[in-house]
Amino acid sequence: MDPNQELENLRLQIDQIDGQILRLLSERAGLALRIGRVKRTLGHEISDPKRERDVLHARAASGAAPLPADGVEAIFSEIIKWCRYIQEHDGKAPANPHNPEDADDGDRHG
Repeated sequence: MDPNQELENLRLQIDQIDGQILRLLSERAGLALRIGRVKRTLGHEISDPKRERDVLHARAASGAAPLPADGVEAIFSEIIKWCRYIQEHDGKAPANPHNPEDADDGDRHG
């Protein structure tokens, strides 16, 4: 196969996978939002550091070669951070779209 055509085909495959990742992230975020609402109903704190650590360690241990474990952990750390923000703010958009932890809206739950 022509290298230019191979490059184009590989990029198309990445685009398709990116679409799948986005759909799954949206589904995960929706579940996180629902979890946040249940936590509120139960009177639980939104932040659950032990659960977050357990999830990070489990995902890193599962592996995603050729990504290293610390890369997997960094990716899931970001996902968890944004899902926690969604829970804390009941799905409202962040004041700072680049870093939810920088949002200074006085509504942090720890």
